[in-house]
Amino acid sequence: MVFTPSVRAGLVAGSVAAVAGALVQLPLHSPADSFFNAGTVVAGALAAGVLAGVLVDFARRAGGRLRLLWLVWACGFVAVVLLAVAGESQLDRTVSYVVPLAALVLGTTGALTPWLARSRLVRHWLPVVAAVAVAVGVGAGLAGQGDQPSGRLELPPRDSRP
Repeated sequence: MVFTPSVRAGLVAGSVAAVAGALVQLPLHSPADSFFNAGTVVAGALAAGVLAGVLVDFARRAGGRLRLLWLVWACGFVAVVLLAVAGESQLDRTVSYVVPLAALVLGTTGALTPWLARSRLVRHWLPVVAAVAVAVGVGAGLAGQGDQPSGRLELPPRDSRP
């Protein structure tokens, strides 16, 4: 795969979405902390960014219109919502966790990638690598932060009555 300016822009946009998504997912109730956590949100956002970059390249070669990106992104969002609804039968709170994050990630990558592809920021690799490194660091650092009980053994609070 060739890392064109559009793909590098997608990586930067995906990194922005990844950090935002990793922070937004913290107060959400995860259906399964081992799979739905900051690490998987970051990985999904970076993958969405790369796909957005590829679609921007393809759309520009096919006439310069970004309608293809918006159409694929809208269909992708609908597909994610349908998968989340289907997953709700197996895991509680799947829709309330996945849908806001999908809207954030797809909205951010879909809006920022075409704009960043025209900017000077993505002409060099250093800002791209730095953005991805920050996103991966945030994802790795917050991956263990979930809403499940800690598993620590604690005594009940003392009764204050004499």
